[in-house]
Amino acid sequence: MEDLICKFKKFTRKTIVVYPNSGEVWDGRAKRWKPSECFDDDMFKLHATRWRDSGAKLIGGCCRTTPSTIKSISKVLKKEDLERFCFSTGKFQV
Repeated sequence: MEDLICKFKKFTRKTIVVYPNSGEVWDGRAKRWKPSECFDDDMFKLHATRWRDSGAKLIGGCCRTTPSTIKSISKVLKKEDLERFCFSTGKFQV
């Protein structure tokens, strides 16, 4: 995903949005969702910071993500933004 974000940054000045699903797969025979083997809320937090650092401005979750997933993403990005913000200058540190 980070590579795609970097490529899009080269071709547009528009806001880059990352809105992935949970990684779960529908099993048509069993008629149920198979749990994701690669994503949970902690992995979403890790990836959300990478996507933001690569240039994504809006980060969320689509199919089969939960309010807990969105809360985790929001919490980690807000925490890191506060850690990077310099209150004396009113600017973010790079």
